[in-house]
Amino acid sequence: MIKLYVTDSCSNCKWLKQKLDAKDIEYEVEDDKEVVLAKAKEIGVSTVPIIYKDGKLVRFTEMMQWVNKR
Repeated sequence: MIKLYVTDSCSNCKWLKQKLDAKDIEYEVEDDKEVVLAKAKEIGVSTVPIIYKDGKLVRFTEMMQWVNKR
């Protein structure tokens, strides 16, 4: 399962959701600002999307490659 922590103004977030939708890949979205900020602080990042695949944190570039191969 894929879980995304996103914001409305994030172009990478929008791109990733569009790609996942186009390939019929299921994912869960967390877009509550306070929850997203808390997660970012917890893991020490300052950008979104924050992506978990099968419970493991993955980088945006890794996810892009994975999605493009499907």
